[in-house]
Amino acid sequence: MADPAGDQPEAKSNIKLVGFFVVIAAAVVALPTIILLGLGLIPTFVAFKIDPYRRLRYATRCVGSMNLTAAMPYVLQLWGGRNDVDAAFAILGDPMSWMVMFGGAAVGWGFYLGLPSVVQIFLTMQAEQRVIFLTERQQKLVEEWGEVITTQQRPT
Repeated sequence: MADPAGDQPEAKSNIKLVGFFVVIAAAVVALPTIILLGLGLIPTFVAFKIDPYRRLRYATRCVGSMNLTAAMPYVLQLWGGRNDVDAAFAILGDPMSWMVMFGGAAVGWGFYLGLPSVVQIFLTMQAEQRVIFLTERQQKLVEEWGEVITTQQRPT
């Protein structure tokens, strides 16, 4: 009987091999798109390499989503017109396309760096409002039940 644990490395190498051939086939078929996205998504690759949260990849998610969103109009322009390498380089030759794609990445970095502070302010304000509510509620209970409820003694 074959050992299932012994089959895993072979299965993983087969999956890697199949994945490699799929990537090569996609590169041949979609070379202009890969060139455009490969250069346009440079900020995403940088965010991936320097992301301090390796497991959850917060910076990569923020930067990558905004960067890809900003690059998509040019990908669609490429797909809607001449889908060849010259068209991809024509798009990359336009400084405005670089500004839009890298500007999208800058918005992603802004989200990554700025939103935690905004959320912290919101949560602090929410906690302060909760303290005010509980203090008012405590005062009402003291008025209703008297100072007896403020002592630390428990009834026996």
